[in-house]
Amino acid sequence: MQDQFGREIEYMRISLTNNCNLRCSYCMPEKKIADIHFFPEEQVLRCVESAVSLDITHFRLTGGEPLCYPGIEKLVCKIKQIKEVASVHLTTNGVLLKEKAEQLKQAGIDSINVSLDTPDEKEYQVLTGGGKLSNVLEGIKKAAELKIPIKINAVLREQTDVCALAAFSEQNHVTLRFIEMMPIGFGKILPVKPKSKVLETLQERYGRYERIMQRKADSQEEYGHGPAVYYQFSDLNISIGLIQAIHGKFCDRCNRVRITSEAKLKPCLASAKVIDLRPALEDTENPDKLAELMRQAIFRKPKSHHFEEQNPEKSSETMNQIGG
Repeated sequence: MQDQFGREIEYMRISLTNNCNLRCSYCMPEKKIADIHFFPEEQVLRCVESAVSLDITHFRLTGGEPLCYPGIEKLVCKIKQIKEVASVHLTTNGVLLKEKAEQLKQAGIDSINVSLDTPDEKEYQVLTGGGKLSNVLEGIKKAAELKIPIKINAVLREQTDVCALAAFSEQNHVTLRFIEMMPIGFGKILPVKPKSKVLETLQERYGRYERIMQRKADSQEEYGHGPAVYYQFSDLNISIGLIQAIHGKFCDRCNRVRITSEAKLKPCLASAKVIDLRPALEDTENPDKLAELMRQAIFRKPKSHHFEEQNPEKSSETMNQIGG
């Protein structure tokens, strides 16, 4: 469907839980979460069914950590069985991917993005609050063996070793994407590494680069449905994507909305305005009520975020609450 500004909204991110088995400093609180949410399966499916009735056909399951969600592979299978669904993707930290990969493959998952901010074992352990890098590496290897398309997502911090991540991704034959740190939750206090510095550093190591001009008709399978701009370096056998929500603002072509694990629809990641879907989800006697509520909320999607401004309407939630 189109929003009030004529943007085609075709992509929905659904957070299945706010819980996670890691504690990345920019995403999760160090202390144990007091109120853990798991989005009930039947409600997730109702949201998907309502979304496809609005011509939203691409879905990404997130968290928290979606592989902590009980029966994740069964949920993927059920979503894939909904006739109008075009694709189902997953974003994970990869810790449980080795044990879940085969089931996800059988369920029909279309691709998996693995969040990995460093290939250095000691740095990974500090950054994630005690995580084991070997678990993630084994998960990526297993998914690759099963021929599940994989991308690496790395959040850009001031100390991010972009060349080490590029070398790791090339070695594992996966596309790498760098994501600009967004001023959400704990990310508000962390500095942003500029795109120019990333490209300059990579160019020194991997030679000249050029932007890959993606045509929508033939690039979605490889590059996905998101806002990343991709580059090819002369001495690197993988493509590098950059997602810049602040310094490469892409609100004019934003094609997505989000639903949190508490069933709150967020038309814009940055906005504090949410629409509580729970009353409509609980009203099983009026099945069209949910789709209409979603339609109205999506139509009123804001024109742009205001990360760069001191805006009182900015979201105060952390990324694990919103859905990464």
